[in-house]
Amino acid sequence: LQSDTVDLSLKGSLSFRQELDFLMDIRYSSDILRGAMNTGGIVPFIVQEAAQFISKYRITGTLKSPKYEKADASVIEGVGKTVSSIFQGLTP
Repeated sequence: LQSDTVDLSLKGSLSFRQELDFLMDIRYSSDILRGAMNTGGIVPFIVQEAAQFISKYRITGTLKSPKYEKADASVIEGVGKTVSSIFQGLTP
C-alpha cells in the first residue's frame, strides 16, 4: 500500500490454521525521501535510517488474536550508535 507519506509492505504467511507470521515494514514515501534530499545536510541520512529501523514490526498469533512487536531491537541499537557517533564527529 502506498500513500503520499508512507509505503506499507507486508511479507510472510498465513497458515491454514489461521496462524500469522508476517514482517510489516512501514517506510517513508518517495516524496518524503525526495524532500529530505532537497533539504540536504544530515537530514537525508537521518530520514533513511529512521525508515529502516523504527517501522518494522513482526506480526504473529492468529487472525482472532494477532500479536504485534517491534522487529529486531538490535538493529535499532546499532543505528542509534551510528547516528550518535556521527554527531560526536561533528562537534568540536
